[in-house]
This record gives sequence, C-alpha cells and structure tokens, in this order.
Amino acid sequence: MENLQTYLKWVIGLLFTLVIIGAGIMIWNQTQPMMQMANRQAAEQAQAIADDEYSAYDYQLVSGSQVLTAVRRYAMKEVFYIYVKTNTSEFGVRLSDAATTCPKFDYSSGTIDTSGITGCYTTTKEMMEISDTDYVPPQARFRSTLLRDGNDRITGIYFRQQ
Repeated sequence: MENLQTYLKWVIGLLFTLVIIGAGIMIWNQTQPMMQMANRQAAEQAQAIADDEYSAYDYQLVSGSQVLTAVRRYAMKEVFYIYVKTNTSEFGVRLSDAATTCPKFDYSSGTIDTSGITGCYTTTKEMMEISDTDYVPPQARFRSTLLRDGNDRITGIYFRQQ
C-alpha cells in the first residue's frame, strides 16, 4: 500500500511536470511570431531613423549652396561619397584629406560601379572658385539622389544639375 502511494505521488509529480513543460513550450511557440515581428519593426525603425538624416537629399531639388553644405556636413563620415554633375563637368568630391579614391560612378545612370575605383580630387574650395572647372553655382538647381550599397545603407549622394 505504501509503495502504491509513493508510485502515485511520483506519477502525479511527473505528469504535473510534463504539463508545466508543455504549457511553457506552447507559450514559447505562440510568442515567437510576436518577437520576430517586434524585431523586424525595431530594425525598420532604426533604418528609418538612420535614413532620416538624409531625407533632405532623397530625390529632391536643392540649390548649389545646399550641395556645398552637404559636402561640409558629411566631410567627416567614413565610407561616404558625393558625386556632382554640373553642366560643364562631373566629379567626385574629396570629403577629407585622406580620401582621394571613390568607387567608379556612372554619371548617366546615377549608380556606383563597384568593379573599380576612381579619383575623388575636387575639394570644396574648387567647388566655390568661379574660375574652376568644377565650380558649383550657388543659385543653380540640382536633383539629389541617395546612393545605397548592397545592404541598403546610404553611402553617398549624387547631385545632377538641372
């Protein structure tokens, strides 16, 4: 009789433990889609916040002075490129003293060609010199386009004079 009571206690304890484990697994399985959705939304929010910095240049018409402001503003960013096409020339902008190369750029399509590099030799001083071939007229209108890499991260801006 005593063995039967011990056996019943052991079986009831085991069943109770299995019920608790089963309930935990069921709750875990139900929360997984919610956690994945929350993670996805958090990543989208983080991307939106990061992209918000560049919203003024997302396929907008900007003046030549705003082009120069963008060059000054993003001069300290690493792995960031600015390409400009005026009515007289096309060039990559050297944002810092160390950065003299940029990825190749197709000025007709407005896309980066990752297969090679090119020189980014134009400085802000040259862009402001009226006698320079790379002069950016402050009153001119430019269509700005954001450049993205394979990870959909903004890596530059392309300004094309209208």
